[in-house]
Amino acid sequence: VAALLDRAYALGPCPQPPPMPDAPLKLVLTGKPFAGKRTLAARLAESYNLQVIDVDELVRECLSLSKRPDLPTTRPVDVMSFTAELMDEHCRKCEEEGNPYIRQLQGIGYDLQGRLDRGEAVDDETYVEMLCTKIRSLFPGHLAARPPLGREAAASAAGTARDGA
Repeated sequence: VAALLDRAYALGPCPQPPPMPDAPLKLVLTGKPFAGKRTLAARLAESYNLQVIDVDELVRECLSLSKRPDLPTTRPVDVMSFTAELMDEHCRKCEEEGNPYIRQLQGIGYDLQGRLDRGEAVDDETYVEMLCTKIRSLFPGHLAARPPLGREAAASAAGTARDGA
């Protein structure tokens, strides 16, 4: 019976993963609360010149890019002190420099702002989209070209083998 159900309700192919930069090192620190994850991340970043992405700071960045003025600042000179016009100018400048992902973070910030204003929780997909976009924004010119998955990959490999022989 299970085999019949699997055939009748077969899942489609998995979606293509989003393009990610070909960075030499990607590290995720997990652990219990107050275990020292932020301290360890700060020390690793200082010692090995790494970028640290903190989800709380990333949410603040997205909300600030969407011109959210009512969040408290944590640093003396913070992005939150910019006006709406300066934030749009910042996004435009980043796009001209070849980094369109800052504008995408601004769009995520608009979505976050709407959800929070309605009293809704931020879903996991939004967090994943936010993190992936932030990683891409750190390496805007280093997106790795991914080979096609599935039958297309086999067909292209077979075509390449015939052409090379």
